[in-house]
Amino acid sequence: MFWILAIIAPIGYAFQTALMLRFARSHDAVSMTMYRGFSLGISFLPIIFLCVTKQEAYEAFAYWPQIVLAGSIVMLTNVLSYYTLKYLPLGIASAWASSFKVILTTILGMWFFQEYLNIGQILFVGVTILGIIFLSLQKHHAAHLKYKCAQKLIFLVFLQALTLAVGVIIIADVARQANPWMAGYLWEIMIGVAALVVGGVRRTFGGRGVERISWKQFRQVIVYSSPTVIGTGAFFLASTLGPVGILAVFGTLEMVFSAFLAWWLYQEKLNIKQWTAVFIILLGVIGLKLIG
Repeated sequence: MFWILAIIAPIGYAFQTALMLRFARSHDAVSMTMYRGFSLGISFLPIIFLCVTKQEAYEAFAYWPQIVLAGSIVMLTNVLSYYTLKYLPLGIASAWASSFKVILTTILGMWFFQEYLNIGQILFVGVTILGIIFLSLQKHHAAHLKYKCAQKLIFLVFLQALTLAVGVIIIADVARQANPWMAGYLWEIMIGVAALVVGGVRRTFGGRGVERISWKQFRQVIVYSSPTVIGTGAFFLASTLGPVGILAVFGTLEMVFSAFLAWWLYQEKLNIKQWTAVFIILLGVIGLKLIG
């Protein structure tokens, strides 16, 4: 059962990203971040009712400063993600983001928890960086996407991964001390609230406010973002059945699943050099996780 759940988790996350891609490319990034956060507030409710007691819910609320901070930071992650996906094929964006996330999480682990790298880990970090550089040198835009220079996009993906790594470290600390389901639920809602605040501030200063969508479109957002619940549920269940380190290795397969889904749903076919770069990155990330 552990192995099945370990594979389901990255598939769930990859499906969520792929299904939300159409909305990300046709709507304002801040607005879609808000709608996604609120939609998960709805789709997570059955699990909250089943897995969280009233006492655990109260205990999770006691960590509201950390939840607000983590939600606000990862709101930036989602906005950057939706913005860059307007210009990058999903497979390339996922490979960049996944590799940066692993490297930055490793570095932050050294910073906060004194988890220093050994020679093997440094080697695999180098392999991952080599794969990132190789991928960034390839043709990265498709005919149906707007064009932006690769240097700007890779910097934005780096910021996306950095904010995610920081936010995850903060919320993971909360999840260790409170019910993880409730912590994750409040976190997702806070991401939506933070995006709503940004939209309001933006409108106050003469910019674009929150983009309105129809109830039909919001129902689609609920459906398209709901695989996140499957991915999160599979991850939490698997973490109780087997080693978290092995589970993290399976999590890196999200970049491969995303590339295949982009090929299937949006005809964003990667060429041989791009696939080679993706698998170099995958080799580096898996090696770093296994040795870690």
